Amino acid sequence: MADSRLIDGYLDELLDGLRVDGAQSRRILTETEDHLREAVLANVASGMDEVHATEIAIERFGEARQIAARFNAAAAAALPLRSWLFRLYLWMALLAGVGVLAIGMGGELAAGAGLVFGKSVVAGDQPGNTYTPQRCAEFQGFYPHASSCAAAAVDHHFSEKWLTADAAVVAGVVIVASHLLLRRKCAPTERGRSFPRRAFHVLGAVGAGAGGVVLTGFGGLSVLLQPHAGGGFLVAEGLAALATCAAFLPAGWRDLRAMATEYGA
Repeated sequence: MADSRLIDGYLDELLDGLRVDGAQSRRILTETEDHLREAVLANVASGMDEVHATEIAIERFGEARQIAARFNAAAAAALPLRSWLFRLYLWMALLAGVGVLAIGMGGELAAGAGLVFGKSVVAGDQPGNTYTPQRCAEFQGFYPHASSCAAAAVDHHFSEKWLTADAAVVAGVVIVASHLLLRRKCAPTERGRSFPRRAFHVLGAVGAGAGGVVLTGFGGLSVLLQPHAGGGFLVAEGLAALATCAAFLPAGWRDLRAMATEYGA
């Protein structure tokens, strides 16, 4: 006999620490449970009560996080280089796709702000910036109804930023879709958990958060000092980055705590 609650708790902790594929995880859990129950039976036969026998069996088997780390290391060592490169590509493609999509959404937000508050807020030039007559002619050729060279330049910059935002949104969607397609269709056997996905959430949260703080800070300062010098674009991009950070943050914090526990921090 064995105390199933203790064994189930140990197996849950072991499963949480494993980063191997599903079939290997099931095999590890089955073999671990069989070993523990056999050890408990032997302990009970020696005169221990059920709870104590189970506690001793688990203690002798080892801490779940250490056992999981050994299995993870063994799986990583056995993973072919091609598989590691493929997983690295998927990992980086998803991170890049989310980043590009966030940039695009920030640009779309900036375009909306420009339509509401004025294009110069997100696409204006710095004070003192001038253009040659030839460049002014180009701008006014594109926007003949603009009241001045400066106004035509703002219209041109605004259109460029908006088109770039549209392109970034499309590119982000395509990159994320390619990640999902490759992961699901091209290499279904590569979808195990050996690759350290925890770092993805942590890196996403840290990168997006840092970028969001910097962009929002500089953009906000620019808007305060020079309201029509294009600082609103940086603010919009910063807000999009902070929103991305917020999306990553719950999983990133959970995974960071799990990694700290796993490595004894």
